[in-house]
Amino acid sequence: MNDLKDLIRQGSVLFKEGKLDMAEKVFANVLSREPDEIHALKYMGIINLKLGDKVSARDYFLKITTFQDDADAYYFLGEIYNENNEFDNALTSHKKSFSADPLKADIIGKKFPFKDNYDETVINCILCGSDNYKTAWVGNQSSMALNYGVINPLRTWVKCSECGFIFANPCPTEKALNLWWHHYSVPKKDMRSWKYFSSDVVITKNIEVAASRIKTIQKYCGIGKLFEIGASVGIFLATAIEVGWDAAGIELMENAVEAAKSFGIEILCGDFLKSDLGKGDFDAIAMWEVVEHTIDPKAFLLKANDMLKSGGIIALSTPNPESAFVRFKGKAWDLWKEPTHAHYFTPVTMKRLFLETGFELLEYTQSPSHPWCMDVYGRKI
Repeated sequence: MNDLKDLIRQGSVLFKEGKLDMAEKVFANVLSREPDEIHALKYMGIINLKLGDKVSARDYFLKITTFQDDADAYYFLGEIYNENNEFDNALTSHKKSFSADPLKADIIGKKFPFKDNYDETVINCILCGSDNYKTAWVGNQSSMALNYGVINPLRTWVKCSECGFIFANPCPTEKALNLWWHHYSVPKKDMRSWKYFSSDVVITKNIEVAASRIKTIQKYCGIGKLFEIGASVGIFLATAIEVGWDAAGIELMENAVEAAKSFGIEILCGDFLKSDLGKGDFDAIAMWEVVEHTIDPKAFLLKANDMLKSGGIIALSTPNPESAFVRFKGKAWDLWKEPTHAHYFTPVTMKRLFLETGFELLEYTQSPSHPWCMDVYGRKI
């Protein structure tokens, strides 16, 4: 027995060092002596996953579940079934994982156990109204992001069979999302530790991205009055002001509004849809990586349209599941596990949203901020 423990320790060290082939041989040795040794089975499953042998990985995890309700084994089975488009099996496996260990609902934080009822609702396609859709992805989001116990970690993404729109279904309610942002928005003592200020390189890149976007907006409407929805820490607004724009913005997160003061920018803190921001006052409205967080993107764009002058410009960015980056990553794309994203637009579905909210599409390009995002520009009709 001590000999087996020594071998498991040896294999574990090799695994942590990334020497997967050597670790695999050690754990195979363990299993040749003790076929049901759970640690060796689990390591062999994970090693085979990393080496791309999903069939062998599945078999190792399935063997574990024949004699033990193991949350890790069910979790990995859920991941494998999702990759194979076996979505019913994926859903069942993740539910069994939560049953075996409720804290599998909070893999990163390990604070919030799975619960039976989350604040969410089953919806039809918000773009065309169809109730005809097919599952596109199933998984446990808590392996990638905190959910604070308010958003169901078991996420199902579906694709509308009529218009191709991709959305979360069931979808978190606006109340659940606002509660998540409240947790995320607890002010931090040292704003320089926040991701937007993590280094001078990060700050410089964000300023360069803002400057590039401002130039594109100016190509269509010159310099005038601008409003940003989801202004974050104020980098875009500060850059716009520097080149002559009369710029203002609104942000839901209190810590971001506080951070904006580092740039000397005063940003409204509140809910965009519930705020009185005037009509027909602005030459341009921007919302960078905001629309995917909204429960009702049509309402956002309709209000933005009301705020714009005739011929005003709408500029936004959002993840594009048809980008080369996402096509390459497939179901391993991190943002399938983003708890606050409610839907994803492609160029085709974004054009439809624009037309239904009073905009003509001017252009879309790969975003300078992320390879999985697109920047989209439109004009008020």
